[in-house]
Amino acid sequence: MSDPLVQLKIKLAWQAIGRGDLPQAAQEVNEAIAAAGRTAALQALLAEIARREGRRNDAAALAEEVLEEFGPDPLALTVLGQVALQDQRPAEALDRLNEAYRINPGAYLAGLVIDALAGSKKTDEAAAFIADALGRFPADAWLLGRAARFYRYAGRIEDARRTLDALLAREPGNEWARRMQLELKSADRPAEALQSLLAVGERRFDPQLRGIYAKRLKSDGDMAGAAREFEEAARLDPGNDYWRRQAGFAYAKAGADDKAVQFLRPLFVADPSDRYVRNALFAAMKRASGAEEIVKAIDEALARHPDQMFLHGLRRKHAS
Repeated sequence: MSDPLVQLKIKLAWQAIGRGDLPQAAQEVNEAIAAAGRTAALQALLAEIARREGRRNDAAALAEEVLEEFGPDPLALTVLGQVALQDQRPAEALDRLNEAYRINPGAYLAGLVIDALAGSKKTDEAAAFIADALGRFPADAWLLGRAARFYRYAGRIEDARRTLDALLAREPGNEWARRMQLELKSADRPAEALQSLLAVGERRFDPQLRGIYAKRLKSDGDMAGAAREFEEAARLDPGNDYWRRQAGFAYAKAGADDKAVQFLRPLFVADPSDRYVRNALFAAMKRASGAEEIVKAIDEALARHPDQMFLHGLRRKHAS
């Protein structure tokens, strides 16, 4: 197989990834390897496919093999950085992602570096990096979104607003940006004012506004009310795990453990590495039904994620 045909297979694999067809992507890569042999690009792409399938241990092992066999490779380094981010190891993620960005700077990688800097509590360094990255890639919506999120949680509200305005000028339908913009605009409004907004026309069907109201109730200490509003936001926006996650947390804090389990258990099974979901779920399960249900949930997660070896340790802990 000639190099151009290998490049075609790589292109077809990325197209399959874009469609969410990971088995087809793996098939394209394996066919290229069978005909032309192992290359850094092909092996790193297999690592990326494994990461997207949720097989993080396999993804990290494949990416490490690429570095050992072929030397620094930006995609392999990015895979290792993203695995570290997902496993809440921001310092390690930052090392890997910085190296990848030095080799192949791009807007997507820049956004990941911002996440790693924020996770490492390097606020000043993150702000300086954002200024440089936006100078290089001023029109990239992904990068603008990561920058806005950093500014929001760093308390740089005017920078967040300015960045969101730029993002929404490019993507008027961006729901995440719209939600954050609404949150910033509503930051000083009391819960009663937000409740009045929800009573007007189509606004009562707006999950973003309802979620903002839920957050205000939560900050006011009304966990039961917040949980109900997060649940309603989840009903209005069924494809958004964020609302289900927040509903589960709020129900747990409100002492409604059965409801908390209802929301958190599917999220844990889908992504057992999310320690916040996992800890809240296990605490609610322990209060509601005991360790036996925790073990059952872990078994369900293991069936979907057999490569997540830490689950075996968790199972032993809760089965004893």
